[in-house]
Amino acid sequence: MTSAARQVAQLNDAVGRFERLGDARGIAVALRSIGEIRLRQGDHSRGMRCLEQCLPPFRSVRARVGEALTMDSLGRLYLGAGREADTLPLLEDSAPFLDRPGEHEGLM
Repeated sequence: MTSAARQVAQLNDAVGRFERLGDARGIAVALRSIGEIRLRQGDHSRGMRCLEQCLPPFRSVRARVGEALTMDSLGRLYLGAGREADTLPLLEDSAPFLDRPGEHEGLM
């Protein structure tokens, strides 16, 4: 098993644990981490799905910076996939949270 595969397995286990605990922030962070690993592996489809799945839990706990970072990543992925109509709203919605230096509460 590769290091990335081991990390994904551990994070999937963490998602299950966070779900049992009702910890939306933990779920969001673990899913985002899985998505980033998948993207680094070149698996854009699965990475994109993980990023899409982590948005609702980030929103539910008002983790605005985590949400914004995810929206920014998704916007760039959508642009690369030719989904221009989906790109602009995500990048516009994420910009205010990413353009405020020092305001990183709620990231994780």
